[in-house]
Amino acid sequence: MDALRQMSVLSDFLHCKVDEKGWSVKNFAEETGLSDSYAYELLAESRKKIPTDEVLNKIADVMGFSKNERKYILELALKERESGGPIYPPSPIPVPEPAPHPEPPVPPEPEPHPPAPHPPAPPVPVPGEQLPWYKRRDVMVALFVGLLVGSLTGCCSMWTIFHMFILGKYNWGF
Repeated sequence: MDALRQMSVLSDFLHCKVDEKGWSVKNFAEETGLSDSYAYELLAESRKKIPTDEVLNKIADVMGFSKNERKYILELALKERESGGPIYPPSPIPVPEPAPHPEPPVPPEPEPHPPAPHPPAPPVPVPGEQLPWYKRRDVMVALFVGLLVGSLTGCCSMWTIFHMFILGKYNWGF
């Protein structure tokens, strides 16, 4: 055999079926009742022994092969016995080089989004409807300023602001 290593047709078939089951070679040996070393040899690239029909039938039973798959492996083993050794594919298949990565497709231009709607306008008070004093901004600012100035200058100033805003300009109904 040349420098390229290849697997016999039977070993390759069995190896693929073991992979389909998701088994390791050790699981394959345990499930089929074969010794670990014999199971490794059956699935190896270079195989010296040709399995008996009894072993192949046991493998086919355990792995659930169809009638055609069972017939295929038994015929392969018969041809191997007639030829005196494992049968390899007619020509070695070189390891393919990785294909060059195609350039990713250019994504289509995104459709323009409609402009975002403006946030809703704050509610407009209905004319003639007066807000309560604690919700009016001018009253709250005046109270804050009055408290601040009053605390800095003394209570007379606070008293004046109290009279001006609470008792004077606005009739809040206290």
